[in-house]
Amino acid sequence: MAEIFRARYQPAPGVSKQVVIKRILPHYAANQAFVAMFTNEARIAMGLSHGNIAQVFDFGEIDGDWFIAMELVDGQPLSRIMKRAREKGLAVMPMPLAMLVTAEMLKGLHYAHTRLDDQGRPLRIVHRDVSPQNVLVSFEGQVKLVDFGIAKARTAGRQETEAGAVKGKYSYFSPEQARGKELDARADVFAAGIVLYELVCGQLPFQGKLIDALAAVVKGRFPPPRELNPDVSPALEKIILTAMAHEKDQRYESAEAFQVALTSTLYQTAPSFSPSRLAHFMGYLFESELVAEGRPQKLPREFFEQLEVWKKPLPVTAPQSTLVETSAGRGRPAVRTSKAGLEVAASPRTSEVVRAEHGAPTRRWLLLIPVAAMVLTGVGVTLYGRYATFTVQLSSQPPGASVRVDGRPAEPTPVTLSGLSVSAPHRIDVTSVGLAPWSQTVTPRPGAVLALHAELQPLEPPAPEPTADAGLTEPAPIEVPPVAMEAAYPTAPFALDAQVHVLPTSGGVRVPLEPGHAYRVWTEGRVSLGGLLNNLFVDECVYVLEQDDAALARDGFGLAGRKPVTVHHARALTAFITDLKSGDNSGALKLRVQDLATKAVRTAVVDARAASVGPEPGQRFTLSGLRPAALYDVQVRPGANPARTHGERGGQTGRVLFGTQAGASTLGRKPSADDSQRVLEVGKPQRFGGTSWAWFAFPDADRGDNTGTLEVTVTEVAGTGQGLLQRLAQPAHP
Repeated sequence: MAEIFRARYQPAPGVSKQVVIKRILPHYAANQAFVAMFTNEARIAMGLSHGNIAQVFDFGEIDGDWFIAMELVDGQPLSRIMKRAREKGLAVMPMPLAMLVTAEMLKGLHYAHTRLDDQGRPLRIVHRDVSPQNVLVSFEGQVKLVDFGIAKARTAGRQETEAGAVKGKYSYFSPEQARGKELDARADVFAAGIVLYELVCGQLPFQGKLIDALAAVVKGRFPPPRELNPDVSPALEKIILTAMAHEKDQRYESAEAFQVALTSTLYQTAPSFSPSRLAHFMGYLFESELVAEGRPQKLPREFFEQLEVWKKPLPVTAPQSTLVETSAGRGRPAVRTSKAGLEVAASPRTSEVVRAEHGAPTRRWLLLIPVAAMVLTGVGVTLYGRYATFTVQLSSQPPGASVRVDGRPAEPTPVTLSGLSVSAPHRIDVTSVGLAPWSQTVTPRPGAVLALHAELQPLEPPAPEPTADAGLTEPAPIEVPPVAMEAAYPTAPFALDAQVHVLPTSGGVRVPLEPGHAYRVWTEGRVSLGGLLNNLFVDECVYVLEQDDAALARDGFGLAGRKPVTVHHARALTAFITDLKSGDNSGALKLRVQDLATKAVRTAVVDARAASVGPEPGQRFTLSGLRPAALYDVQVRPGANPARTHGERGGQTGRVLFGTQAGASTLGRKPSADDSQRVLEVGKPQRFGGTSWAWFAFPDADRGDNTGTLEVTVTEVAGTGQGLLQRLAQPAHP
């Protein structure tokens, strides 16, 4: 919706400061409602000057481009801080830091709530979108509130936004906001209470789909904080419950009252706490990024001592697991077995082939014959049990997610779930704070080891669903022109949006890697796609890397085939076959992954059905209206804002995944392997044919740092009918 630039602001000759420029994207600039929301943010924020609110210096329009120039906060949003903390092993935000961040945020809110206009009349500003995404924490430990885009203010006796229009992130709604009623400062108090709840409990109080979450908000039903985290003191729990009181008259009357109660409790429970700990915490979480910018971190020893205390895991209410000795003897990892009957390996391991030793004396075997006869029945039972179960190796992005198998708790991801019965399918549920739940029903395969990867997506408000509950008012979102998802040929060049046209990689086979190592990757064998009537043999698969900070976006994915490719700067590799209809597929590829440092080779099985991934209509750009008898040239160019899929540090992507669906060709041409999957690159035109439509998507596990577009041009090449097979074999530009 808007582009962000880093710039230098010069209000006067010789005076300058670094700022952030927020500019409306061209295809939104024509939308009056969106421009009104954008300028509303600037108009309200320009009148605010407080240490806990990001300052707006200027806004306006130049040649049809609307922009806001605002303070550059050198830090990270609270949402990303929470995510990084989980990745570093902290189940929740450290209690003193959570209280400090919330208290600082409340100072900014109270200032905005109590602002007066030039005539001394209350502006009655209500932010209405208080959430971790709109709270920035600098690397110096400053807390700044941002994004007043949907804030409500009363200026000159006029209501800027009306009751009945529900806006904001529904997970942080107050009961009155969920009903679309009139709001005041206490709605922001409620939302700030939710933020604090999430920080100290590790999850949101109201979860689920839109209508379910809103119903829970309206009824005021959520678990008390101490039920989720016993380390929350009774005093802090009382503060949170007061802020989140269902009736607004029972909440704190102001953000300041909430802040005073919180600060008082903070220094009663931690009298020696220093706010500098927040800066240390930021330096610890984002050390790799800061070091890459030439800003090495020097953290005091006391901080690391305190950090070990903060890393205490949340208690698990499920039955406690116990360590048991396996019959494998020494040298094998211990296995945790829960009372639910699931074996959970200490850490995922690849299978190894063990060779029997030769040359043992014959006499030894003669002596063992009676013993073997005695235990033969037991061995038979053991072997039968082995093949009466199967194993699932489960990973997730982000890691550390909660896992349930058939409703019973298991260890967090990554985890190996063994001992699963083959008598019936099993449902696996994966959840994590602030992310949409993931679930999949696994079909048993006796003795098999299956790999599953759960790609957890951020919770976003879906389209409102109809409800019979008269107490709920459905949201009335601002009408914003959607990003184009399809076009019919012939068409002008079209844009592929790196945040919208994204193919999730869940469903593929995930192989963990060492980020500091380089790997050689290739495939063996081939799979059949399309069934008997339209048989298509493919010997390549798509690979997508979970890249580290040093990686370039253009290396983030590609095709692995018989010719080895080299990958590096990655924590893991996910492999899959693209196919929109996998039910008639058969066979599997062997994906070989060789560590170039150790020369060890691992093998992953890419099953043509189980590891088939096809973009849904909402995940791809579809080009229809193509003639199967025609040839087409396709080429991609960087958009006005070039596509990036690994943040600014990763550079331009310059690549996109491309697939075609073979049509009923009148030429009798068999489908080509290229009909299944290709990688298009900037500056490298390709030719295709024999299809009625094509699709384009960026394969990516995390679209959170994606920006920009690629421009695609498709042109028909003269010639149909005879000679098509020969022309297909020619390059795009002879």
